[in-house]
Amino acid sequence: MFTQEIPTTFDISYTSKDVTVVTLFGKIDFKCTNTLRSQIMVLTQSNPKFLVIDMENVNFIDSSGLGLLISVLKEMRSKGGKLVLSGISKYVSDLLDITNTNKLFETCSAWYEDFEVFPMEIGNGFRYDFQEVAGN
Repeated sequence: MFTQEIPTTFDISYTSKDVTVVTLFGKIDFKCTNTLRSQIMVLTQSNPKFLVIDMENVNFIDSSGLGLLISVLKEMRSKGGKLVLSGISKYVSDLLDITNTNKLFETCSAWYEDFEVFPMEIGNGFRYDFQEVAGN
């Protein structure tokens, strides 16, 4: 059976001075991690207290995607902030368990339900399609 591949995209929602929510869609793999890393690192420059990466719509992540999450985690910690992974699937949860990185990340089931800072106003997001941006 043919399964249509979902291109990697993400929305950036600036929700407050202290919290930024990034919603990822599709695959997080070697084709998009460099572009995604540079875009997310720009967001850390505003020094949010919390960077929430909503992964509810991520259907695949490879080792380069995991490396991206670790890089963002280190960057947020170096600035005194926290990275929170939201809505991780069983696949992503299993990957974190297998690689023994599950203890590194704070998680919540759905940022809009579980995260204590919320409810927050969600601003207009910007969607980036990595097949266009990265030329993939």
